[in-house]
Amino acid sequence: MDIDRFLPQSVEGVRPTWHYRAGLLGVGLSLLILQAVYLGMVAAAAYATYFYVSRLPAILESIHLNWLTIIVVVTPVIVGIIVTFFLLKPLLARPARQSDAVQLDPASDPIVFAFVHRLCRVLDAPTPTRIDIDLQANASARFRRGWYSLHANDLTLTIGLPLVSGLTMSQFTGVLAHEFGHFSQHAGMRLHFLIASIRHWFARVAYERDKWDEQLDSWRHGAGWRARAILSIAYATVLASRSVLRGLLYVANMVSAWFSRQMEFDADRWEAAVVGAQTFGETLSRLPVLSFSAHRAWQTLETAWSGRRLCDDFAQLVKSHDASLDAEIRKEIVQTAFAVTSDRWATHPSNRDRVSRVNGIRGVLPDSNVVSGGEPPARMLFVDFGAICRKVTLHHYHHSLGDKLNEGAMIPALEFLASTAVETRRAQAIQSLFGPSNRPARWFRLPDEPLEGDITLNVFLEDQTAKYWRRLEESLNRYAALEFVRAGGKVNPSSFGVSNGDLATIQPEAQASRLALEAEIEILRDRYKTTGYLLSQYSSPLHTAYAAMSDEQENLLKLRHQWAALQVIRKNLQLLPAAAAANAIETHSKIVRHSCDAILARLSQVKYPLAEADSAPASLADQLLMGATDLAGPQELPIDERASRVLDRSDSIAEEILGAICEAIVPETPQFAAAD
Repeated sequence: MDIDRFLPQSVEGVRPTWHYRAGLLGVGLSLLILQAVYLGMVAAAAYATYFYVSRLPAILESIHLNWLTIIVVVTPVIVGIIVTFFLLKPLLARPARQSDAVQLDPASDPIVFAFVHRLCRVLDAPTPTRIDIDLQANASARFRRGWYSLHANDLTLTIGLPLVSGLTMSQFTGVLAHEFGHFSQHAGMRLHFLIASIRHWFARVAYERDKWDEQLDSWRHGAGWRARAILSIAYATVLASRSVLRGLLYVANMVSAWFSRQMEFDADRWEAAVVGAQTFGETLSRLPVLSFSAHRAWQTLETAWSGRRLCDDFAQLVKSHDASLDAEIRKEIVQTAFAVTSDRWATHPSNRDRVSRVNGIRGVLPDSNVVSGGEPPARMLFVDFGAICRKVTLHHYHHSLGDKLNEGAMIPALEFLASTAVETRRAQAIQSLFGPSNRPARWFRLPDEPLEGDITLNVFLEDQTAKYWRRLEESLNRYAALEFVRAGGKVNPSSFGVSNGDLATIQPEAQASRLALEAEIEILRDRYKTTGYLLSQYSSPLHTAYAAMSDEQENLLKLRHQWAALQVIRKNLQLLPAAAAANAIETHSKIVRHSCDAILARLSQVKYPLAEADSAPASLADQLLMGATDLAGPQELPIDERASRVLDRSDSIAEEILGAICEAIVPETPQFAAAD
């Protein structure tokens, strides 16, 4: 590619608007005020505690000591220390998790770096120190080392692969020009970084709950009345300080959001100065479609991972979803994106405002580069775009899944897309018969006997399972509370949906919730009984396998309750006596393990009907443990891994088989009458 010909001339300096200049002043003043208030609160809490402690000897000499006076005297010290610590928590936080991106190598992709350097010269913008590649449908500019890079133009450009695969060269050039426009905002980027950091501090103090908040809660609920009184006062004081900081955060968010919009307007003018207003508008219309396709791709991967399968090229997956969108859906996505208005909290202006601000600006790209049909794709900048896509995709999987990635299979993109198409057809077949009902394979059963007479089938247009999921959550919470109280603990009634923390109350309420859940399941089964008769017309190995999975529905429901109780006990061991905690963990772990083993033993007798023709015969139990037996035998699996696999995979396998049954019958199904 002839880069100098593609970008032949420099852009004349884009002057900042008065809005941008005013924003700089406003953000600078806000930065000073917010820092002063925050540090003043910390200093006031620390100094008040120190001042009181320094006079504590004199106070003790002047009063008669008893339990009440000791509590009164000690309370301010403990409250002051706790409040000061909670105010300082953001400054003591661990460094943020490393970016989920891969650094691009100039030796491997010299054209990308040459293009970026040329575009920076055209815009008279600082050249990025490094270029990162990730899987977001976005591009961004940031200081490479955070605070350490504020004194220099040590910047990182991050490019999302979906942009490269889905944009033309002119559109991609405009996106980069927008980011380099931010590079040119020297003071603005630094002030915005500083105020964003302060907002992050305030947000953590005002809203974030971590292990220290949980520890304070456990001390309050588990201590004697004297300590509980002191800690309750400390807790109330912490809440009061957080309320003040929420007010400051409100102001910081408002100022930061307004200035961020001005920065975007300014960067938009740089973009339009390169590619022109028309290409700018086309790019704004293209980006929401790519974001939608990327979202669909992530959903596909999430579903595939339940079967321990992953696509080796995320960009190819996004491209496939993008290509499958029809014109009406594309139009609706764009119209929705342009209908959004920007309120006072929006960090980006509305698309309509952005287009109107650059209207009439002519770009410097030669007209020959933007002729319809002659536009090259952005991926031509990469020497081997497929290789970099696979590298970044694998890096993301390692970053997100860690060692669990070894449990799955990496499927080439074309093969993955072919299998995904089958899964999509099956999901659509289920929806055609069950409407929007969520996971019908959890409760739906095929009838044991044939139906006499004609089949009258109704398709429900609304989700019939909403009450089921509410009943399930209530039943799981109450059962977990029951087992935790039986183990010797105390529960917060509101957290578990019970009237109070007494065993005599929780036990009947847990039983009532379980009965209500079972009754709701029977209602769903009866509602879809005729669907079952329709699907049972033709017997096949699919029906045998699904019958075996549905026979385990009650056992899986029981396991879900046992698993929920074990999780609650494990997360709250500090609230149980030591001996009781050890006994509870051992007892409930054995119960969960026994339930898992019993389910696996029964399903090991039934063949999995959807295995590939050239693969070894597998049972339903083999599918439940797929990937785990390569690492260890099923008996050696930790209880957490065993239970999560059985519960998660049973859902996906039963749904998969049900989808195959529905797919076989749907083409022959007549038009159904819709029911309300």
